[in-house]
Amino acid sequence: MASSSFSSSASSSAVSLRVYDLSRGMARQLSPALLGKQIDGIWHTGVLVYGKEYFFGGGIQVMAPELVVARYGMQPVQVVPLGTTSVPMERFEDFLQQISPRFTTMTYDLLRNNCNNFSNELSMFLVGTGIPQHILDLPNEALSTPLGAMLRPMIENMQREMNATGAQPFAIPFNDPSLANAPVAASASASTSSVALSSRRFKISGKPTLHLARIVARVDELNEKSSVGILTDEEIAALRKLPTQVTDNVDLRVLEGATTQEESVQLWKILVKLLSEEHGSLFFFPALGIFRVLLLLPVKSTEILEMKNKCFDQLLLVTENSSVDLPDAHVILLLSVLVNGFVNPVASELVLSRSVRFLPFAFSAITDSSNHEVRVLGANLISNCCLALKIEEEVVITAVICGAVETLDRLSRDQYQSPTQQQAIEGVIVGIGSLLYNFEAARSLSVELGLPEVLRRLHTTSSLVRIQPLLSEIVAMI
Repeated sequence: MASSSFSSSASSSAVSLRVYDLSRGMARQLSPALLGKQIDGIWHTGVLVYGKEYFFGGGIQVMAPELVVARYGMQPVQVVPLGTTSVPMERFEDFLQQISPRFTTMTYDLLRNNCNNFSNELSMFLVGTGIPQHILDLPNEALSTPLGAMLRPMIENMQREMNATGAQPFAIPFNDPSLANAPVAASASASTSSVALSSRRFKISGKPTLHLARIVARVDELNEKSSVGILTDEEIAALRKLPTQVTDNVDLRVLEGATTQEESVQLWKILVKLLSEEHGSLFFFPALGIFRVLLLLPVKSTEILEMKNKCFDQLLLVTENSSVDLPDAHVILLLSVLVNGFVNPVASELVLSRSVRFLPFAFSAITDSSNHEVRVLGANLISNCCLALKIEEEVVITAVICGAVETLDRLSRDQYQSPTQQQAIEGVIVGIGSLLYNFEAARSLSVELGLPEVLRRLHTTSSLVRIQPLLSEIVAMI
């Protein structure tokens, strides 16, 4: 490290910790819904001493604090006084030289050897105490959660940008805000959408076969075996009639008059009863099959809307519980219910308002499951969610873009793109394409998270030739 970069001083100097939020406010916005508690930020820190800010990013770096703010476009959210040091500048410079082999591009680790660990060492050397423990602990706490999975692409993309400049002494940190905030060409939002994107419609689960007769027969069988008899004879009769009202090869126009208001209300009351038995009950699986079908019927009263609310909340308790290990068949029907939740415009708002709660479940289905139907349904759910979004909901857009970038990044690195993976990629691409087309905030965020790089990898994948027009259209938008 060149000695000219430091000015010698025998006098004491105030030492403070400058704290930045790498999530740009997203952790605060998303954490209550995803974690049930608030995380205020995902912290990057630098130590301000001798009038300069020292931080770890692509190596040990130093810069005037006002230049840090100007170049990466974020003010510190907090400045924490650490004390006063009498350590001479020359001795501090020697210390930095000694520890520099441990703080390089190659040694950086998001969880174990990051900017906060570096700041802590500087604080210990300068004033004899470390930085606040909650700042050191937060990366492990936050990044191991569904929230962290969504935000990780943003943070790692920032680190890649730091690494790209780290070979230069005292390089500018983080990603260039001029790229993230660059104005989007007017043609991107105003242009006529091509056939590749504009022809996309909501996916429906249950085509061509709903298996409704078998599902109703299973409920009937379980009810007979139950010692308490969850459903009455009248309710069983109503269920037995349902397969004649809703048949395979669903036509939503035909379903407009499939049931009366009274019949619909009764069917939803039955579903509320079945779902109240919770996921450990034998009734849970066939209840999901009935739920999937009832969502295809038009909403005929506010009473039905209230029951839909209750049923969706019961469902999300399962998708949010990471300790529940569900069989693939259950996951398939859970995803099917959520997919069909977007088919009916009245019900669509109910599902969309809960999307931040189920999006981690959907993205996990795409990347972590080996079941092809689970992966495709997860992608269809992402697609439906994005197609349904008509108002610029920042939290939803953030959750989708973050999850999509991580998911596509993982899928793009696979050597062999199976037909299932191709379908999953297509579903996610359709979803984010809809967001990019409709919302400028989505375009800016996607650039910041590194989506263009991921799309370029997908664009050169020969097995994805069928969706190349769609990929080309998405790339053109950003």
